[in-house]
Amino acid sequence: MANNARCKDGAQTASVHADRGYPSAEREATLTAAGWRIQIQRKGSATKPISQAQKQRNRRIATPRARVEHVFGALRHMGGNLVRCMGIVRASFALHLKTASWQFIDKTQAYVKMAELLVNARSAVYRYLFQPNRG
Repeated sequence: MANNARCKDGAQTASVHADRGYPSAEREATLTAAGWRIQIQRKGSATKPISQAQKQRNRRIATPRARVEHVFGALRHMGGNLVRCMGIVRASFALHLKTASWQFIDKTQAYVKMAELLVNARSAVYRYLFQPNRG
């Protein structure tokens, strides 16, 4: 997955995110020569585990990848790019509807989690304020 984004100063940045199975010296040299920033996770072996710094780097790389891959997984669960209509306009519209419905579901789940946290916090405050034998 390539990510092209503009920084605040207007400079172009580019990075490559890939699975742990992709790193090789040749591939990294090719990507570096082409101006890409390599965001490929490191993996250890049974005889040589990865260091704590490499574990932190893997987590830093994995967080945005997981957010993106969860979207694709949810869309695949909803039927992927299978649409039952004819014509590119109708198919495009159907896929946009799937994406919009996923966003709605995602936001709704976030609001439900937030509401649960608020209810739990409120009940904890009430228990603290109104418990019978406070010293």
